[in-house]
Amino acid sequence: MKNITLILALFLNACVIKNRSQSIQEAPTPPEMSQDSVHEASELNDFMTNINQLTFAGKRSGEGYFSADKAKTYEQKLTGFGGRLTGSESEQKTASFIDSEMKRIGLHPWHSQSYKHPFEFTAGTNLGENNSLNINDKTLILDKDYRPLVFSGLGGFDKAGVVFAGYGITESEGEKMGENYDSYMHLDVKDKWVLVMRFMPEDISSEQRMKINQLSSERNKVLNAEQHGAKGVIFVHGPKTTVKNQLIPLTFDASTAHGSMPVLSITTNVAKPWFKQMGKNWKKIQKKLDAGKFVMGFDLKDLSISAKVDLIQDKKMGKNVIAYIKGSTDLPA
Repeated sequence: MKNITLILALFLNACVIKNRSQSIQEAPTPPEMSQDSVHEASELNDFMTNINQLTFAGKRSGEGYFSADKAKTYEQKLTGFGGRLTGSESEQKTASFIDSEMKRIGLHPWHSQSYKHPFEFTAGTNLGENNSLNINDKTLILDKDYRPLVFSGLGGFDKAGVVFAGYGITESEGEKMGENYDSYMHLDVKDKWVLVMRFMPEDISSEQRMKINQLSSERNKVLNAEQHGAKGVIFVHGPKTTVKNQLIPLTFDASTAHGSMPVLSITTNVAKPWFKQMGKNWKKIQKKLDAGKFVMGFDLKDLSISAKVDLIQDKKMGKNVIAYIKGSTDLPA
């Protein structure tokens, strides 16, 4: 291997900086940020750590060592572009500035004629025009009564019955909350919709909460329902749970892949009549569940649901800016 090579990968976004350990031969697709919540201080600290290594290049070009004044100049310049949200105009300006600085200093482009390495990423997800949810003969209103989740399966889904499965959590063997916690005990949900409450039991101990914390995420609950043979999942807030937004927002999910089955959220008011017609007191059921007590799920009789899910991913382009400095010595054979 000829030459010891110092790699400088000056990424423009905090979420990309976290992935610096990945191969830089192919720019990784960073997780999308739902808003420009870049933490300037920590990002600048990471950036300036890398910039300090340009000392070597500066010395070669006769500019001397990196100084506090130069660091301040870079800081003022970089904070003047208005943030570095991936795919934004300010990111493009920042990339162009770093590109010009790398060229001026005399760094070498990485595996290309350009310092800029574009990559495609999912900036967000929007509702398409072909969404619907029908409860028996009633059509619900999108974004008022219901909304699909960002990772929902797409397409049309025929009528099927509905089963209530509490918090939708199943502990695997060896992970016990008193006794093995299983919302699906004695339930047959094959080819049916599963109605699941969000979050986890509210009044359990901190130790119990730690045991089922990861299992209470929407994705894990959907995976659990899928493993039990469910047709789809409907999330709802329990009547005792106070939330600002009844419907789960279409915010970015770390994984942009859609699942195979539909996943929806509905308002509490939509689900209340389902329990009432069964003669069930939903508040009492949630109170028992919140205390960590076992409450067996049940079929919501005379209820059938069909749906169509149409989601459109917003694809954008971002840029990493990458350069390297050639070493002056050879590695030993």
